[in-house]
Amino acid sequence: MITSKGRISFTSFRIALIKAGDLLLAKELLEDSKQLSGKQDQLERSKPLVIDLDKSEEKSEFGSDNTSENGSSQRSMINIGNNCFVVAKTYKGELNVHIRQFEETKAGRLFPTKKGVVFPLPRWALFMNLEPDISDCLKSYSELESEQCWHLGGGVYAKINSEYPTVNIRHYWKPDDAEQPVPTKRGVMLNKFRLDNLRDAMEKLKEFVPEIEDAVPCMYGDDHMNQEGMLRCPECSPFDYEKYC
Repeated sequence: MITSKGRISFTSFRIALIKAGDLLLAKELLEDSKQLSGKQDQLERSKPLVIDLDKSEEKSEFGSDNTSENGSSQRSMINIGNNCFVVAKTYKGELNVHIRQFEETKAGRLFPTKKGVVFPLPRWALFMNLEPDISDCLKSYSELESEQCWHLGGGVYAKINSEYPTVNIRHYWKPDDAEQPVPTKRGVMLNKFRLDNLRDAMEKLKEFVPEIEDAVPCMYGDDHMNQEGMLRCPECSPFDYEKYC
């Protein structure tokens, strides 16, 4: 019945299952839908470039010991297209995954820009769970009747509309005098090519960051077993949690 109502209804049902903690059933439904539709993506795409900073001479561009004065260190970089990298980086003892746009100097060195999104590991785990739905929505973006939005955690949202064949992943913030959060300049736009490479990068990154295998979205924590726990969480309720603390 849900499938007959269209792709958006089916996607919403899968998101509800993920939020309810039934990841196995959500995954089975995704596989079943691929088999029933018979529409397998046959496009050959370029494999992402992986730079292992512990083994590659490229690490000299980021410091000879791969650790900066502020205590940050990088484990790997994966190019998903046009110098947009997935970076695993530790900063002040916290391991995060970044999707960030880099620019190249005349000397051929790469440096990060402010255009990017930060994912603590629990947020990255949620993004990996939602990625199949986001990719499926992008394939038929022109058929959307309204903008589709996914909350990835904190002030980060992924959005797709019918005007552009891209996923807009961006940090939002809420001014004191505003009713709704507003987008910031911190974000990235991913077309289908980059999104396909990002999917491959998610699997490749696990080789360099094994902690990802144990990461779970914060909504599955013991302190989120009731509504009050979610309202107090800055990841689940980023713009209203302070009034509940």
